[in-house]
Amino acid sequence: MNRLRLFASILLFLLATSGQSFAAERMLVLVASSASVHDGLSPFEIRKAFLGYPLKHNGHETHPLRNRTDPRLQEAFLQKIMFMSDQVYERQLTGMMFRYGLAKPPEYSNLAELARALANDPDSISYMWMADAQQFHNIKVIAQSWHED
Repeated sequence: MNRLRLFASILLFLLATSGQSFAAERMLVLVASSASVHDGLSPFEIRKAFLGYPLKHNGHETHPLRNRTDPRLQEAFLQKIMFMSDQVYERQLTGMMFRYGLAKPPEYSNLAELARALANDPDSISYMWMADAQQFHNIKVIAQSWHED
């Protein structure tokens, strides 16, 4: 009986700690170069930047970079930050491009390339899972309040 309780206790501990690490892995964060002046961007400013509108923050023009490395990440970003579906977002970007001549934010399908692009341009911002952002020493988290449901 004591072994059964010990096993149950260990199992509960493992389940509890794996849930916490999963929550950290699935935390959506906004990231920038470690040399960036970007911090404290409001959700409105983030949406504006990722829709292609020119955005100056602390005297620097913001360059948004789209992270297309994980479909669940893209969906979480669009739902939690942009408040739109992928189809509506793409339609908005295309409309901005044709109406105002604004360029779509560049897309990255490789996480290492995205981190390199962020590090090379201190005015760029992007989004990642917290666990992915923690892998790179040359980028920093500038907002971290969104969890995937």
